Amino acid sequence: PGRGRGRGRGAPPPPGVGRGAHTPGGAAPPPAAADTCWRVQFAAWAERAKAERYLDAARSQLGVPMVIEKEAGLFKVRTTGCFDAAAADALRRRAWGAGFAGAFRFRGGRP
Repeated sequence: PGRGRGRGRGAPPPPGVGRGAHTPGGAAPPPAAADTCWRVQFAAWAERAKAERYLDAARSQLGVPMVIEKEAGLFKVRTTGCFDAAAADALRRRAWGAGFAGAFRFRGGRP
């Protein structure tokens, strides 16, 4: 109880612990077509404060708009925009390369 699921999914260390410079090619992927909505989730925490620290670290390193969404009792760090499947997968791979090993893409509605 009270523990976030984010650490078990390869979450990075708290902000302030070295992780390296901004990932090259950090431009945001192009938005998806109107009929497609793929997004990327980076972590899910039971505690909002942990999600906020994770959100700050992910925004800083990946340079894409993100949001915290509360769902099923967890605070989930996710992209705000929709992408096509290939762009979402590319962002997921970039996130893994930056140390966010728990990132995964999912089909979902706009936040």
